[in-house]
Amino acid sequence: MKKKLTMMMMSFVFALLALPMVGHASEADATPIATYDELVQAATTGGEYKLTENITMVGKGPIEVTADLTLWGADHTIDGTGMVKSANSSNASILTVHEGKTLNLYSMTIKNAMKYGVHAFNGGKAYVHGVRIENCTYGAILVNGGNLVVGDLTMKDNGEHEGGNGIELGKNSTNYDPVLSVKGILTVEAGTQTNAFYLAENDNLTKVTIVNEEERVNTLAIRDGKIVLLNPDGSSKYESNKPAKEVELVDDTKEEPTPTPTPTPTPGDGENETQPDQVASENPNTYDGILGYVALAMVGACTLAFGAKKAFSK
Repeated sequence: MKKKLTMMMMSFVFALLALPMVGHASEADATPIATYDELVQAATTGGEYKLTENITMVGKGPIEVTADLTLWGADHTIDGTGMVKSANSSNASILTVHEGKTLNLYSMTIKNAMKYGVHAFNGGKAYVHGVRIENCTYGAILVNGGNLVVGDLTMKDNGEHEGGNGIELGKNSTNYDPVLSVKGILTVEAGTQTNAFYLAENDNLTKVTIVNEEERVNTLAIRDGKIVLLNPDGSSKYESNKPAKEVELVDDTKEEPTPTPTPTPTPGDGENETQPDQVASENPNTYDGILGYVALAMVGACTLAFGAKKAFSK
């Protein structure tokens, strides 16, 4: 009897170990960083990090994200006041994510950029969740041949021209067309900025793709050559400008385009450069072998049941 009970316990433990495992980005497990230099290092090595102090950029250049990076702001601020341009290009945005890399930003304020707060460049993908961007000289976010997914974003007083500039969509000399998805809530607070979206005029922009996530608050639509953000009741919340030259606007809610890359340009993001590209969808962090674990769990459960039956039938 004792032997059979031991067998039952082992079977039960086996069944528990076989349960599917799911991994999620976690602020609690993120590596703390407190300085500009640490943030620059994190952007090149990749991983998950959490700000423990505000970051100031006086005399410092853009933060170039060249590895997959998740940055939890913990309600801290990255302040671009006094920043300088990149030594290798005209880039002067606070955070620039490059081709093939993903930047996740959570719960922070980004402000006072020399150009843009965030720059999704040449196939780079940026996700903003609970982010506030304000007082950036050229605009809040530049999608320069890159991908942008808006979880929750608040913008205020970005862009120096009339009406300001929120999310700018362009191509310039990049290899891709920009892609935009709005999943959560996008807000433009009262101030000098009234524009949420801007389709670049003096640019090589010929196509913009919009993507509506299955679970969303607002919906992106195309109306009269403009990108429009709709409220849940179907009324217009924000709309883009209509460029003088024709730009193809494509609604693709099911799959991302997979363009063939060509030589990689440098991330200059000047006034007449327009911006980022490519498609974005939320990063699922679920365990790849989930079906295998389910099968193992079933085997363990069956073994447990069989052992119990034999134990109590004697």
